[in-house]
Amino acid sequence: MSRQARAAHGETVLPANEGAEWDAILGERIATLAELERIAHFGSWSFDLLARHPSFSGEALRLLGLACPPPGQAPPDYRTHLHADDRPRIEELVYAAITCGKGFDAQLRVWREDGGLRWLRVIGRDSGEPHHVLGVLCDITPLKRVEMQQRVELEVARLLAGTSALGPVVGKIVRIVCQTLGWEWGAYWSLDDASNQMRLLKGWSPSRKAYGQFESASGRSAFARGVGLVGDVFGSGKPRWVSDIGKDHTLLRRQCAIDAGLRGGFAFPVKADGRVVGVLEFFSRFARQPDASLPAISRTLAAQIGQFIERRLVEERIRYHASHDHLCGLLNRPAFNERLRQAIVRAQRSKGRVAVLFIDLDGFKRINDTLGHDAGDALLQQFSQRLRNCFRETDAIGRLGGDEFAVLVQNPGSTTNVLARFARKVLRRTGEPFRVQGREYRLSASIGVGIYPEDGDDAATLLRSADVAMYHVKWHGENRFQFYAARTDSHTHDQLAMEASLARALEQDELSLAFQPIYQLASRASKR
Repeated sequence: MSRQARAAHGETVLPANEGAEWDAILGERIATLAELERIAHFGSWSFDLLARHPSFSGEALRLLGLACPPPGQAPPDYRTHLHADDRPRIEELVYAAITCGKGFDAQLRVWREDGGLRWLRVIGRDSGEPHHVLGVLCDITPLKRVEMQQRVELEVARLLAGTSALGPVVGKIVRIVCQTLGWEWGAYWSLDDASNQMRLLKGWSPSRKAYGQFESASGRSAFARGVGLVGDVFGSGKPRWVSDIGKDHTLLRRQCAIDAGLRGGFAFPVKADGRVVGVLEFFSRFARQPDASLPAISRTLAAQIGQFIERRLVEERIRYHASHDHLCGLLNRPAFNERLRQAIVRAQRSKGRVAVLFIDLDGFKRINDTLGHDAGDALLQQFSQRLRNCFRETDAIGRLGGDEFAVLVQNPGSTTNVLARFARKVLRRTGEPFRVQGREYRLSASIGVGIYPEDGDDAATLLRSADVAMYHVKWHGENRFQFYAARTDSHTHDQLAMEASLARALEQDELSLAFQPIYQLASRASKR
């Protein structure tokens, strides 16, 4: 039909040159719309039940992590990079919109190689045509990152505020991060000061069946500085990504992780007092590219845990200095008395026994006065270390003041035999030379032993009994040990009373000198 005939039938017919102009205008508007979508981070899409493939704008494909297909080729499956947990829900929403005309407004997660985990808002509405729905995709990742960071911060702060130790809550902290950011397995590695290695404190995963073997392998592992992923973070003090476990041969648990279906990982340090004291580690089923949200959250999380550990370290130092002698590192008198009181309470309940060894260094005053206090302090420190080596970890050692020490022996077994063996060991170690200021000096010790309940049924009485027994040793030559006995106490009381009477007599000038001549009866001459 000619242009004139079509015009006669009422059709709008553009001049020949105007069709090309309209095509150019339409092309410009399409390009402008695409640019606006790119700037605004949203893309358009439409689904038609009769169409073979859904339709996506270029920006919508980019947001989904997909490439635009060449002309004439079908677009890739839009579900390719959707988070596995989100796929069924989105499919149900789209199907309900197409078949029932139900609109929806939902969120989904996409793994993109150019940005890791991204959050999208998807809105769908009935187009007005049968079995046809259209909508938009919006990138809401920045908002979700802020929301997730705030959620993690608040939850972790709440957990740490309600505990006095990290161990009981660290598993919950790992779980919060895994559930919020979509990791399948997470763990906290804690520094073992004795071995200077990182050891697993707590691991968490949503499925113990799926990741139980990997957790078991982790529990058997220990990482020194620079060894494996955890050791690398421990040594460098810097976070580290593992984009694809299958290509990273430095991961010592690599094969076990692959067998568990884990492919991507991230680990970052926790610092306190300027040193790395822990490592948080997370793994995913996906070969994840560096995700901008996790480093920000990890810095906050590491700071929260680090500050918590620092506070606990400060509190522990305060408690330590309040209960320990600053020179020797042993319990001070109040702390030792409290430990003894608690031990007696437990012994009363269990009908057990408790013993105290009261130890005094013989000749220490001479060393201290002759060589000075620095030399005396060095000698006391050496003696304290020897005492530690003489007793069990369950026994408590205290410095009561000066050169006086006490040892609390709990559950001493056959009592006198065990305590005698301890006392002989202390005497033997004390008799070994002490090296002070480049020279060797020898000392001895006097030891008194008191046993609960025979020698006292409370801390003060038991300690006094051991003290009395020690003074009895002092009066009879030193360098020995003596068990408390009532007659010992009576004799000591008589000695103390005589000392007090003599001191009072000297102060009040009550002493006088008397001379009694000695005569030989036979000659009546005095004997000179």
